[in-house]
Amino acid sequence: MMHVIIGESRYDADYVERYTLGFAQLRERVKEYPPQAVAQITGLPAEKIVALAREYAETRPAAIRLNYGLQRHSAAGWRRGR
Repeated sequence: MMHVIIGESRYDADYVERYTLGFAQLRERVKEYPPQAVAQITGLPAEKIVALAREYAETRPAAIRLNYGLQRHSAAGWRRGR
């Protein structure tokens, strides 16, 4: 997703300039992960990766919340009849 968002300049350049460090290095690093390469790693079609990246970049506000799945809820994996 970053490959698409950065490559297509779909990020807030003013925010990046003011509040981030290391963006130039990130820009170079994401070049190693074009959607076609990521598709091979993840099994997702490259077209879906590109579409998701564009949709995410256009959504305000947007966030990706990590490590908050079923395991974080009481009895989330429990099924009746077990």
